[in-house]
Amino acid sequence: MPEPELTIASLLRDANLIAASAQWLRGGPYRLELLPADADPVEALEARRDGIDALLLEQGTLGAPAVAALEARGLLLPAVVIGAVSGRVELHGAEVHLPPDQLEQLTYSIDAAVARFLRHGSPSLAGGGGRPGGAATDRGSAASGPRGGGSRQAAVADGQAGPGGARNAGATAGGGAAEGPQAEAEEAAERWKLANRLRDRLGYLGIYYKRDPARFLRHLGANDREELLASLTRTYRDLLLSYFRDPASANQALESFVNTAFFSDLPITRVVEIHMNLIDRFGKQLQLEGHKNDFLQDYRLALLDVMAHLCEMYRRSIPPDPPLTSKQATPVSLDGATTLSSEP
Repeated sequence: MPEPELTIASLLRDANLIAASAQWLRGGPYRLELLPADADPVEALEARRDGIDALLLEQGTLGAPAVAALEARGLLLPAVVIGAVSGRVELHGAEVHLPPDQLEQLTYSIDAAVARFLRHGSPSLAGGGGRPGGAATDRGSAASGPRGGGSRQAAVADGQAGPGGARNAGATAGGGAAEGPQAEAEEAAERWKLANRLRDRLGYLGIYYKRDPARFLRHLGANDREELLASLTRTYRDLLLSYFRDPASANQALESFVNTAFFSDLPITRVVEIHMNLIDRFGKQLQLEGHKNDFLQDYRLALLDVMAHLCEMYRRSIPPDPPLTSKQATPVSLDGATTLSSEP
């Protein structure tokens, strides 16, 4: 049975990004719909409310007023943000970030964005909490980010803050959303409609992830496999370079790597190999420049972080056990001793 097609609205403006994204989405269960560059993105998405499943967004395209308007109208969508890993949140905490030189991972990032959005439920923006997800939430309890958290992503994951600030201020600035219980109810209904439409079409159950075996690393052609591994190596490089000096950027690189590793079924031995090869390369470069490289051992923490988050994603991918049927315990006498026996 063929997979249902996802309609991806594109807010990309760079012609090279548009061409590259279309290339990597070609042949999969995706339909890329380019929104007019001269149109108001909020109005364009509003006109296609019932036909758009996810958003492909170029970093910096949406300003704060546009984000507030999307929040106010209940138009937050699963989103992949194309741009440099900077730690910045563009739309909401469940968005997935992907640098332009790693577009080989685009289909996996879209899957991750939809799964994250659904697992954490449709966005509830009232009071700034209950977002569709936090930048670290896919990683579960293991994931407060590199160096133990403190980043904005971790706060979102705990339901303490949301990208874009409190909704009450954002909705008003976003242009004309009616206040009061009726407006809140209408907004909640729209969010519920999107989440359930995605669940019905894709089979996501919201608490665990669905993967496409056809896109597992071992099932790819030789060229596609090498391109994906090279792209993952660049993502892991970004993680290492920012791990100790920029936790927010490291969080986004970590999420990008873990998402693709999970959805491509990357073997753990490959993860270790990527780590060791990069550390070896960094060590040789430092030696050539006359610097010590003993501190590179500390980057084992990054590998442990990746392993912990992958373990959490695999744990969450296991469907929940069915509830046990209630049984009534009745006393039974065996050789004069009384014990309990469970009977339906």
